[in-house]
Amino acid sequence: MNIPFEFHTIAITGLVVGAAYIVFGISAFGAALFTVPALSFLYPLDFVLPVCVLLDVAASVAMGARFSRESDKQELMWMAPACLIGAVLGVTLLVSLPRAATLVALGAFLLAYGIYMLRQGPVTTHTSRRWAPVAGFAGGALGTLFGVGAPPYAIYLSRRLAGKDELRATLSNMV
Repeated sequence: MNIPFEFHTIAITGLVVGAAYIVFGISAFGAALFTVPALSFLYPLDFVLPVCVLLDVAASVAMGARFSRESDKQELMWMAPACLIGAVLGVTLLVSLPRAATLVALGAFLLAYGIYMLRQGPVTTHTSRRWAPVAGFAGGALGTLFGVGAPPYAIYLSRRLAGKDELRATLSNMV
């Protein structure tokens, strides 16, 4: 039997995906932040993105169905339309940008998000709902362009929702 990839490549892929979805199960987002950069070293980005999106959709649907009662429907209604507009822009950029530019942009996004997370102190402010369309648009665009759309949702929702169950349910439904 001829396997198209070497065994260590498949093993690394399994470990990366398994660890990423343990994080996803705990936080309701973050799997793509691990899978997309790590797997893009092993496979072409135009293969990694759709696979990671399918995995995220499946995990989000499973988690969203389980916790949908706790989600904040008002937040979802404010974010979802802008998310769709952002998704259209992200797809347009994905098909029109050269592959190297997409990889550089992905690296810049991950670096900026990492710096943001390291510099972030305790959340003390309550963000206005006016930021919902901005978070939705950014998440939609980043989700279709890089497969990592959850950080804008998480940043916004963590400053709007107090309960962990409500945050996790709303975030998984948005993803």
